[in-house]
Amino acid sequence: MQSQKQRTVLRTFRIPEDLNNKLEEESNLKRINTSSIVNSILNKYEQWDTYAKRFRFISITKDTFVRLISGYDEDEIIRFADEVSSRAVLDFMSFKFGKLNIRSFLECMQLITSYGYMAELEIKNDGTYYSLRIAHTMGRKVSIYFGQVTKDLLHYITEIESELNISENLVTLNFVAKE
Repeated sequence: MQSQKQRTVLRTFRIPEDLNNKLEEESNLKRINTSSIVNSILNKYEQWDTYAKRFRFISITKDTFVRLISGYDEDEIIRFADEVSSRAVLDFMSFKFGKLNIRSFLECMQLITSYGYMAELEIKNDGTYYSLRIAHTMGRKVSIYFGQVTKDLLHYITEIESELNISENLVTLNFVAKE
């Protein structure tokens, strides 16, 4: 959720030749300069990796996540989201942002979806009306899980009631709040 252009600093690093070759290949493939790729890597490290490691987050494939969650019925998924996942994300938010409010909630959701690589997040805000849309490709049970975690976090942080809509691969959370 960074909108201002930041000052840059010229910095020189030594990196192994094979890593340089991979960065060059990636920049050619994406048709962006190598500096942009290195900046995105450093951004992810600063915004996500240092905290994910501290809070013992793990990376798993989408297929593994779907397989794990598919063994539970909807009530168990909701209970798991309530008892475990929401608390872990809340701890992460408290540590990363220092305060719990609408802004930190939205930034946290952006980080999780951007760097967790599980879903795409769209946030619409029209004054005090917010609409969060989480799109993914993992099915209804994952929608239930994502929806419940998101709704729990919002309610815990703000005590705001929200409207949650769940479909096969889309979660929509609507609420009214002042920042």
